[in-house]
Formats: sequence, structure tokens, C-alpha cells
Amino acid sequence: MNLQAPLLLTPPVGVLDPTPEWLVIAGAAASVALLGLGVAILYRSTSGLLTVTPATLFALYYVVFIFVGSVVLVFDRGEGAYFHIAGTRNYVLLFTVGAAPLALAAGVWLANRWTGLRPGAELDAHWRSHWADAGPDRRFVARFAFLAVACLVVSVAVLTLGPPPPLLYLLQHPSSHTFSFDLSLDHVRLTYLSPHAGALPFQATLYQFYGNLMPLLSIVALALAVRHGSRRWLLVGLGLLAVSFFMAAVTLTKNPVENLLVLLVVAWLWFGRRAIGPRQALGVTAVALGAFFAIVAVTNRSVSLGQLVTATLRRLFLVQAQVLYSIFELIPARMGYLHGGAFWMDVRNLRPGPKSTLDFGTWLYSVIVSNEPGFSGVGSAPTVFFGQLYADFGVIGALLGMVAVGCAAQLAFVWYLRQPRSIVTWAVFVGLTASIPRLATSSIIAIGVQYGIVASVLFGVYFADWRGLLARLTRRRSTPAPASFADANREAG
Repeated sequence: MNLQAPLLLTPPVGVLDPTPEWLVIAGAAASVALLGLGVAILYRSTSGLLTVTPATLFALYYVVFIFVGSVVLVFDRGEGAYFHIAGTRNYVLLFTVGAAPLALAAGVWLANRWTGLRPGAELDAHWRSHWADAGPDRRFVARFAFLAVACLVVSVAVLTLGPPPPLLYLLQHPSSHTFSFDLSLDHVRLTYLSPHAGALPFQATLYQFYGNLMPLLSIVALALAVRHGSRRWLLVGLGLLAVSFFMAAVTLTKNPVENLLVLLVVAWLWFGRRAIGPRQALGVTAVALGAFFAIVAVTNRSVSLGQLVTATLRRLFLVQAQVLYSIFELIPARMGYLHGGAFWMDVRNLRPGPKSTLDFGTWLYSVIVSNEPGFSGVGSAPTVFFGQLYADFGVIGALLGMVAVGCAAQLAFVWYLRQPRSIVTWAVFVGLTASIPRLATSSIIAIGVQYGIVASVLFGVYFADWRGLLARLTRRRSTPAPASFADANREAG
């Protein structure tokens, strides 16, 4: 099958599903029961669901953005999904969305068993410990300055050397009818605005600097300002944060702004022993909704306020489920499993330079979305991590992928608890905690490479104390092992 060319499919007109309504309710109840079992296991395997870890935040993303919308779509027989076989209810989807949190919790449990983690005790020990690192030395300051200058230079290059970013384009063309990468309500005289359309070569690589590394630098500088009472670090942190917000805003897309807001909230929670309360949760939610609503309002200027509010809520809480439902309806009923083809599309699309090939989200848009009335051109459908795995390997592959994500997310948490408490390890963990949960609504390549996982790891590698690490390793190798326990006691005495 040629996955490069758009595949035009017309959903067949079928007979309404004759399944009794009570059986549909029973299926939904079973799905909710599977979700509840997964949440219960997750609760026992972590230090409580209110502790923001990569696994617990992933579960929250999943319930809000995937589970609720998927169950609603099954009750509505797929009404509103971009592609659905008319009149049917997809019970495979209903089972999978219920079993996925259970698979995630199983991965967390396996990580705990493998590492011997005692979540409550080790978290308490972490908060009782003091910061292990001293003030920043000259080597750290030099590394910080070099990376900060690189991020600022890249930001200037993106703004000036390539095509104008969407926000600047709108300011230059105030009378144009436009729509953003995330949402279109205006189907008249469309001007497509994408943060990567016609962009500079190596655009994804450049984004690592101004979209991922610069926000991490800003929270490190702010943390140093708080710890050492330094006005200089405070100004540096606020400056880098302001540039980060500006670079996120000019794209007029949801992901960069959302990533930055989540990063700041997680950083605040983990810098001190803080639990997010109802007021903080409502405040963060209001700010996030307001930011996305502003993007929608700016990029869709010919519609009413009611349409804007409805479309904003739909894009945030239903579109991911609609795309997921469409994948389950499309495969395998109308198209065979891709057997790694979906993943390969994303890997192939990592090549530097202009996008000459389709990633999975863009290909999926061409298959299930562009056939809808009013939609055309190039776009990207939110792929959902385990939806992509389902397209490749079916239900078993999707659930095994969730087990792997749960295990990896919890291993990141274990790593942080068992590291000496330092600003760098804190920043790396904050970056991982903010980015790993995004797998609930996007592909592993998009989140891993573009939106923070790899960048967070490289940030830790860049600031690692390699000289001290090598010295400790050399000291261990040069120290002869005692012949016996008695010899060890004798040497200690």
C-alpha cells in the first residue's frame, strides 16, 4: 500500500446497530470498571494520585482527553467522528480505552517491583533531604551562558531569517481570513498558517533550543535566584521566560503554550513540598483555557462568540477521541494494519529540511479529515500514542505500548527520588514530567523528539558533572575490595 498518497474513503451507509441499549450501558460500565481498577493499582503503586508524577499526570491527561470523549462517541454511534461506519458502535474501542489505564498501571507496578521502590517512604526521604549541590561555579555559569546565548540566537534567526511566524504574519496582514494549525472555523478564503510551513531547514532541531531548552534554562535560573537570593539570576530567569512565552505565542498553536504552562506548574510543585489544591487547579485550568481561547479567537475572526467557545471546548476535549475513534473504525474494517508503517512515517519525517514526506498525523488527516465538508489542504490530526500503536499492531500492541509507557514513566520518578537533590536533576525531572504525559494525545516521535523528552535528557547530560563522576568511578576501581567482612571491619576500625 502506498502510504504517501492520500487515501480517499467514503464511509458506507449501513443499518443502525441493533444492539440493545442495556448492552451498550453494560459495555460502558465494564470499561469504567477497567478504568477504576487501573486507577486503584496506580494509587497503590505511587505515593497518591495527587502527587504529580509522569505516570499520574499521564493518567489525568488520558481520562480528560481520551476516555470520556471515547465513551461518549460509542454511545452516539460515532456521530461526530471524522470517519465512521454509519450506525455502528465500536466496541473494540470501548474495551481498549478502558483497558489502557490498567495496562499503564501494570507498567508502573512492574517498575516498582523491579526497582524495589517504596513510594511513600522514599518520597518522604526526598523531601527531608537538603539540596546536595552548592552554588553555581564558573564552569556551570559558562555552560549556562553558552546555551542561553545559543537559544537566543536561534530565536532571532527563526523570527528574522525564515518566513514570518503566524502571529507576525497576522500583524502584517490584519484583514486576512486565517486559521491556525489547531482549529479552523472559517472556511472562506483560508490562508493556512503553520509554525513549520515553509520554515527554515532543520526547523525541528531549532525548536529544541527555543521551545524546550530555553524554558528549562529559565526555571533553573529562577530556582537559583530563590535558593541564593540572587537578583542577577532572577533577571536572567525572567528574561529567558519572557522570550520563551513570546516564541510559544508567535506560533499560534496550542502545544508550545501548553507545554510551557505545564512545565511551570510542575516546577513550582516539585521545588518545594507542595500539593496542588482546588484553587490552584482551577486557576491553572482557567489560564490554559484562556490561552487556547485567545489563539482560537485571533485565528478565527469571522465567527460568533458562541461558536468560538463551542469549538474551543470541542478541540480540547473531543477531537482526540474523534480521531482515535476514526482510527479504530478505519482499521482493520477498511484498511489492514500498517505493521510499523505509522511509526516509520514519523521516523522518516525526522530528516532535516523541508517536509517532503508525510508523518502519521498528516497522513491521517489526508485520509479521515480532508474528506469532511469545508476541510482541505494540508493538516495534522492528533494521533494519540496508543492509537498509532493500534494502527500498526492492533489491540495487543496498543496495550503493550501502554505497559511500556507506564514502566518508563515510573522509572523516571524512581531515578529522581534516588538521585542527590540538585537543581539540574530537578529541572530534568520537571521536563520529563511535563512531556511524558503528552503521549496520551500525540505520537511518541512528536513528543519524544519535538516536545521535550529527548531535550530534557540532553539537558541533564549537558550540565552533568562528568569530572566528578569519572573521579568517583576511578576511586572505586582503585580501592581494593576487602577479602572478607572481618577485613572490612578491621579497615573501618
